[in-house]
This record gives sequence, structure tokens and C-alpha cells, in this order.
Amino acid sequence: MKNEEIKRLNAAMKDTTDKRLYERILAVRLRLEGHSFTEIGDLLGRIRQTIMETIDRLLVRL
Repeated sequence: MKNEEIKRLNAAMKDTTDKRLYERILAVRLRLEGHSFTEIGDLLGRIRQTIMETIDRLLVRL
């Protein structure tokens, strides 16, 4: 199931031209791949709290 979700996220990343949405989708994908909130924040240049809130908001929409 996780692999299918990652494939859908990859497709969504390819389909968007919105940089903010791309980054949000990437954060979710990285989390599904097992990265910590801190690691994702470091990779994206955001604080851990921002990453946690972003992922929570996106997952509620799904």
C-alpha cells in the first residue's frame, strides 16, 4: 500500500507547477519513506514543527 501511495505522490509532483504544493507533497513522500520530521525539515530548509503541521494538513485532506 505504501508503494502505491508513493507512486501517486510522485505523479502529483510531476503534474504540479506550484512550488509550494510540490514541496508539501515531497514532505509527505519523504515521511512515507521513513524520514523523521527533523530530517525532512533539514532537507527542505524548514523547521520540524512546520513539516509536522504540513503533513497533518495534507493527510486530513486525503
